[in-house]
Amino acid sequence: MIFLDNVIFENKKEFTTLILLYNRYYPPKKINEKFTNVKTYGLKTIGYSFTGKEIIVLEFGTGSFQIGAWCGMHGNETTAIRAIDKIFNTSQYENRLQEIVETITFSCILCLNPDGAEAYTRENAQGIDINRDFHNKETPEMVLLQKFVLEHKPIFKLLLNLHDQRSIFHIGPLPASLSILAPSYNHEMEINETRLKAMERIAAAMKLLPMDTHPYISRFTDEYYPTATGDNFTALGFPTVLIESGHDVLSYERNLSTDILVEMIVGIFSSVNEHIQNFKDVYNQIKENETNACDELITDVKIIGDDFNYNCELGLYFKEVLKSEREGVIDLVPVLHKKSQLNKQLGLTYWKKSSAKEYNFPNLTLDDYNNLEKGSPLPFTLYKRQL
Repeated sequence: MIFLDNVIFENKKEFTTLILLYNRYYPPKKINEKFTNVKTYGLKTIGYSFTGKEIIVLEFGTGSFQIGAWCGMHGNETTAIRAIDKIFNTSQYENRLQEIVETITFSCILCLNPDGAEAYTRENAQGIDINRDFHNKETPEMVLLQKFVLEHKPIFKLLLNLHDQRSIFHIGPLPASLSILAPSYNHEMEINETRLKAMERIAAAMKLLPMDTHPYISRFTDEYYPTATGDNFTALGFPTVLIESGHDVLSYERNLSTDILVEMIVGIFSSVNEHIQNFKDVYNQIKENETNACDELITDVKIIGDDFNYNCELGLYFKEVLKSEREGVIDLVPVLHKKSQLNKQLGLTYWKKSSAKEYNFPNLTLDDYNNLEKGSPLPFTLYKRQL
């Protein structure tokens, strides 16, 4: 990652941080190059994306405990495939895999949305969010996922729904590097046998994770999403664990988050036959995440007029945008997450704090301030350069 600290503003059409990420882009070509270790696992094509790209399943193990998983439902969420790559394509986890090769059978879709992965977009090539297509089944990728789960024999005893989450998720002053959930199956958020099985698998894995990872692991609220994939598979009787990888304290490459996800997945593998007496307590003791963080907090922004002089704060969120497909470079584009009321503070958790003065931040008019909307790029350019 390149992070040049000295900053100037200029009036330009685009807004960029020049924080460049080189490990986040994971297109189909890279997956094909990485996953060649067929002595450890098998690979098979189970179908094709909207534009005809292969959708490939990794198969490992000969055990009776069947685990199904999918990565890359959203093409710009790549921490999961990096974690699977690290588990199965490096020597670091060879011994642990050998210990459980006869206990589990793991079937993992390496990238459910290869079109989105190539374009680095959340949606598929039809512009549809696959994770909201469970009932409509307008995307070939969702049709394929449901066939993968519903027709698998023997039946899957556990599903892993692997995603990334934005850097706005946090646990107090710390980033939520990993958020987990046993999803609800109805609006009442009732707990049935299916959810209890997922909770126990989470609790058993937590007991195996290194203690220094626990402060960065959070739990989502139980809110029910009627169109979401995990909620619907839970409603169909499949114990499902949602795992979302988030920001980490080291870098926007999410290397630490990847390592924590690796430990969580391997922990689940290693504990499938463990029965935890107080698993509901262990699960409920995982702190719920919050969504009140920003990537950068800019303080003392001036709003100037003929007869007034106000201050405000701007909380920025860094949006990942594919800068170069050929070089695999991701740029971070700041957009507005929140703005304070005039002469008020935001009270946000932040990963970086800067003053408008140190950035030579331009004064805003009242119209500039009023026109700043959540999710919109700022109307000026932040350049980072080495002086």
